[in-house]
Amino acid sequence: MMLDEQLEAPVVVWTMRAAKHRLGEVLRQAREAGPQRITVRGRDAAVVLTPEDYHRLAGTFAPDNWVERLRAAVRAGLDDDVDIEFERNPDTGREFEL
Repeated sequence: MMLDEQLEAPVVVWTMRAAKHRLGEVLRQAREAGPQRITVRGRDAAVVLTPEDYHRLAGTFAPDNWVERLRAAVRAGLDDDVDIEFERNPDTGREFEL
């Protein structure tokens, strides 16, 4: 499956020269509009992604707390049917006598 097919937003294409001179705009567009392709002499050279898009595609995003997991699920457009696993602290406290 190609990158364009895995991401919902259309990929915008920049020449290397334009991307070099307008890097801030390329980064802003990646955040707001989706992936940004950069070409050199008409051939694909790079793709600028948000960290969330990269980790989603690479399958490497594992937030440490439940708030970030929920935010990531909302950003990914997942439904309410998604099961989110939480780790529980096995410590039950100290023993005491009544």
